[in-house]
Amino acid sequence: MRFSNKSVEAFCAAGEDVLLPMPADSTDSDEFIGFLGMIRRACRKAAMILDNASYRKSEKVRKELEEMNGDIKLIFLPPCTPQLNPAEVQVAAFKKRLAGRYFDSSEDLRQAIRDLADADEVAPAKLMDCMLPAKADAPEDSWHAF
Repeated sequence: MRFSNKSVEAFCAAGEDVLLPMPADSTDSDEFIGFLGMIRRACRKAAMILDNASYRKSEKVRKELEEMNGDIKLIFLPPCTPQLNPAEVQVAAFKKRLAGRYFDSSEDLRQAIRDLADADEVAPAKLMDCMLPAKADAPEDSWHAF
């Protein structure tokens, strides 16, 4: 925001053909539960790859997931591995598009985040986009199953 160090928190879910950002007042269990509800309404069923933020593992969240009857599955990454999370690609893309812009209010910033997603200016990441690229000149037998 103009002449301010205020920021807006945001949750973001990215899938094969879906990008769902949700600006939030804070990153806590209650806001995350609201985000899970948004995902369920938009996708009905989903598996989400997440880092290990404690609010995502709270008793409140566990109870909410039970009430969703398995429609939403949470998969937690090993500690200190943000490079394995496809959503990190989205976070970087949003930050790049919003960098250097000034907003008169936090609501204007929230709307800019929604507008970027609605305009398809930030494409959903593909899981393979987060993996190491194969070398074009590598021999075919250089890939082995472990």
